[in-house]
Amino acid sequence: FMLLFYHMIRLLAKIFFGTKNLNYKDYSNSNVRHIYGILCSGLAIFLNLILFVAKWLIGHFSLSIAIVSDGFNNLSDAAACMISVAGFYFSKKKADSKHPFGYGRLEYINALVISILILFTGFSLGKTSIDRIFHPEEVEFNFIWSIVLGLSILVKIYMAIFYKVYAKRINSKALAASGTDSFLDIISTAVVLISGIIGYFFGINIDGFVGLAVSAFIVYSGINSLRDTTKPLLGEQISLEVANEIEKLILSHSEVLGIHDLLVHDYGPKRKMLSIHVEIDGKTSLFYAHEIVDAIERELFMKFEMESVLHIDPIFPEDERTRELKAVIEKIVKSIDTNLSIHDFRVSSLRCVQFDTDNQKMNWQNRDEYLRLSFDVLITDDVSKKFDDKTLQKMICDEVRNVRPDCVCNIKFDRGIL
Repeated sequence: FMLLFYHMIRLLAKIFFGTKNLNYKDYSNSNVRHIYGILCSGLAIFLNLILFVAKWLIGHFSLSIAIVSDGFNNLSDAAACMISVAGFYFSKKKADSKHPFGYGRLEYINALVISILILFTGFSLGKTSIDRIFHPEEVEFNFIWSIVLGLSILVKIYMAIFYKVYAKRINSKALAASGTDSFLDIISTAVVLISGIIGYFFGINIDGFVGLAVSAFIVYSGINSLRDTTKPLLGEQISLEVANEIEKLILSHSEVLGIHDLLVHDYGPKRKMLSIHVEIDGKTSLFYAHEIVDAIERELFMKFEMESVLHIDPIFPEDERTRELKAVIEKIVKSIDTNLSIHDFRVSSLRCVQFDTDNQKMNWQNRDEYLRLSFDVLITDDVSKKFDDKTLQKMICDEVRNVRPDCVCNIKFDRGIL
C-alpha cells in the first residue's frame, strides 16, 4: 500500500516535470519545489478524506467520541492541505509593482494557518473530551474498527515520513508543519486505539480522559509549531554556519579588510536579500571600491542565490591616531561588559560653537575643536537585559569624556547582527 502511493507520487512527479522539461531531482529549482509542494498536499488531501470518512463511520456506530474527534482532526488536516495547495500556487507568482519582493511569504503564512488549525483541533477535542468525562457513554469495541484504526496509523506514518523527507528536500516550512501534524495524528489515533482495547478487556471507560490527554498534547505541539512558523515572518538571523561562509567569500577579496552588520531579509523560499557593510581602505578610489563590491554581489548571488546590497565603510588602518583612539574605546567598552564589542570606528574633526549664557546667544567667534568618534556597539541579549540604550550610551560617553575631554561620541547600537 505504501509502496503503491510512493511510486504513484514519483510517477506523477515525472509526468509533471517531463511536460515542463524539468529534472524532478533538482530540488533547488523553484519550479520543481512548487510542483512537489502541490503534489504532496494533493496526495494528503486524498488520504485525509478517506481517513475522515472511515473514522466518522466507526465512531458514529461505536459511540466513541475519541474516534469521531480523531476523524474530524483528519478533516481539518484535509482543509489545511487545501490551504497548502493555494499557498504553493500563489507563492509562485512573480513580483509586481505592488509586491516588488514577490509572494513567497504566502508559504510561511500557510504554515502559520496550519499551526493555528492544529491548536483549534486541540482545543475543540479538549472541550468535547471534558464533556464526555462528566457525561460518559459506553463505547462499543470491535476488532473491525481496531483494524481500521491500525491501518490509519500506518497511513499517517507514511504521510509523516513523506512530509518530512520532502520538506527537507525543498526546504518548505509548510510541509514541515504538515509533517508535525501527521506525527500528532499517529499519537492521537494510537492512544484512542489503546483506550478502546483497555475498555473492552478491563471494562474501564477512559474515552474522555484519553481524549483530554490527546488534546493537551496537540495543543502543546501546536504552540511549538506556531512558534517555529512565526520566526521567518517576524524576521530571524541566518545560521552562524552560513554567515561564516558569506564572510569567507567576501574576505577572499584582499581589498576588503573586514565586515559587519550582516542582515538577511527573508521574503520566502529562494527569495532572500542580504545587506552587509564592508570595510575598505579609505585611500581606495570610489570607482575601484564600487567595482569590488559589484563583483562580490555577483559572487554572493551565484553561490547563495541571494540578492545583496553592500555598503562601503572607509577605514584608515595605517592612521596612528585612529588606532590609538579605537584602542581607548575598546578598553572602555570592555570595562562596562566583556560581551560588548565595537566596529565601524571612524574619527573626524568637529568644531563646536559655544553658547554665551550671559547674552543668551551663540558665540560664533569662540569655537572649540573636538574629535568626533563614530562607532557601532554590538549588543548581545545578555547585555540588553542589564542596560537600556540610553543608560549604556551615557556610561560610554561619560567614561570617554573622563579619559579624552577632547572627544565626543556618535554611537549606534546593533543587536543580533553577525
